[in-house]
Amino acid sequence: MQTIVITGASQGIGQATAEAFAKLPNVQLALVARNQTNLDTVAQRCIELGAKANTYRCDVTNATDIQATGEKILSDYGTPDTLVNNAGSFEPGTFADTTVDLLHQQISVNLTSAMLMTQCFLEPMRKAKRGTVIFIASVAALGPYTRGIAYSVAKHGLVGLARNLREETKEKGIRVSTIYTGAVLTPTWGETD
Repeated sequence: MQTIVITGASQGIGQATAEAFAKLPNVQLALVARNQTNLDTVAQRCIELGAKANTYRCDVTNATDIQATGEKILSDYGTPDTLVNNAGSFEPGTFADTTVDLLHQQISVNLTSAMLMTQCFLEPMRKAKRGTVIFIASVAALGPYTRGIAYSVAKHGLVGLARNLREETKEKGIRVSTIYTGAVLTPTWGETD
């Protein structure tokens, strides 16, 4: 049975990813996000689609929370086959009105969380000589992104992280992929124009 870990699985792209994987045969999902109510709804939908699904409430901006969640997933499932680093958020802002706090927040949720979550599973994947790590980036990582400087900077960093991880693991049986999504109207965007 394939084990797939998905962060940010309670809504938007993470929810759609979970539901897509749930349609495959012999899949068990570890769904990670902050909102337990939404996670439970997504898990129930995935179960209805034929997958096994467990939820893990986790604030991905908290390193201790990520470590505890990673350990729990390893205890429940062993080494996952696939990790989808999807958790993220978008906060609009021009260069002039982007504060250091906003930049740090966007880096924390869009970049640091993916690094820390990957570190939870990397050594077990290396030992197993298998695994896939997927980073959900954005077209904002390919160039300037109007009114989204902190988000764009964080996603540029995510691409750099993915490229370096791929270089480090390419001969160790671990696949690393980056998906560059376009703008998707998800709840994380809120009331954005």
